[in-house]
Amino acid sequence: MPCNSGLPATSPARDNGQPDEAGEPAAWAGGLGFGRYDLDDLFCDAYSREASKSNNDGLEAQVRFLVESHGAGRARSLVRDLVPQTERATLRRRAEQRPPSAPRG
Repeated sequence: MPCNSGLPATSPARDNGQPDEAGEPAAWAGGLGFGRYDLDDLFCDAYSREASKSNNDGLEAQVRFLVESHGAGRARSLVRDLVPQTERATLRRRAEQRPPSAPRG
């Protein structure tokens, strides 16, 4: 199974018009003879290690990882999609009743 199974096909680095910091290193790797799929295992291993560390570090690290990988809006959407529809209304009511200074739970 690919290392991106279940994740969206876009990332903020590709979608929000930020400068392409990978252009020069990608050209360098291409100059060494690496092609489109040659770094797949290396990439999946590195991504998996970072995701595993985030999992082990708890909720804040997990959410930070999602935000850094997909942007804040998409991260919220990914998390929200995990909540069954019947529970969403309950969570929404709780959030509306919570004073603005109260911590989110």
